[in-house]
Amino acid sequence: KETLDYAINSILKQKFKYLNPKIEIIISIDDQKNYREYQKTNKERVDVIITSTKKNRSGAGNARNHAIKMVRGKYVGFLDADDEYSKNYLEEMYFYVRKNGVVTAPTHIYKDNIKIIEFRGIKRDLLTLRDISENPCSFHPFLKRELMINYQEKPSQDVYNLAELLDKSDIKMIKNGYYRLNISNSSYTRNKNFKNDIDKAYKFYQVKAIKEKKLKLAQQFAIRRIINKKYINWNVENNSKFYYEYIKGIKNEK
Repeated sequence: KETLDYAINSILKQKFKYLNPKIEIIISIDDQKNYREYQKTNKERVDVIITSTKKNRSGAGNARNHAIKMVRGKYVGFLDADDEYSKNYLEEMYFYVRKNGVVTAPTHIYKDNIKIIEFRGIKRDLLTLRDISENPCSFHPFLKRELMINYQEKPSQDVYNLAELLDKSDIKMIKNGYYRLNISNSSYTRNKNFKNDIDKAYKFYQVKAIKEKKLKLAQQFAIRRIINKKYINWNVENNSKFYYEYIKGIKNEK
């Protein structure tokens, strides 16, 4: 809750040069706290809808699925409560999503308000299935409502959902706008159970993909598991550092 203002304001402060869009913000509550104050956020062209899961801390996947049921808009994007959109994110996303049905953006990782690493597709203007392992972070798609897929109720459910989309075709990546992922000491990647929880989730997705005969998809999560095991070993001597600092080291070595 302490970071939600930043997330919402990043939507309210979007810059539009060619659009005058109607926006709905669906706040999907997963901690059973009172968020009614955010309905005062209503401004011209913006509706704020608050919905709550029945279970406390049921996970991001369940919260996303709960929000999906409320969607009325033609195009849908996701924003975690501690992250932000760049100021031109929505207009640039809209420009491509209306043509392609689905589009994504680079992810910029920030720590203490300082950018530590930037992720974009191997092909720069496209995201491919290989990016699931080559760029081991989260990318957040913007897509037509009818293309949305329910999320698994496990860690990294957003990564698996995106992988399913990429298993069908490459996805256009915008050039200027970006998704700002903010990490802090309270981030999930800092949780002592993160490494083991992620490995179990990756194994689940790998097996699921094999059973569904999506072998290229399964391969990506097998590689992610290898990267995670290397991170576990690295973290023994670098406990004060973050997961994305480890990933930055990998990319620099390449």
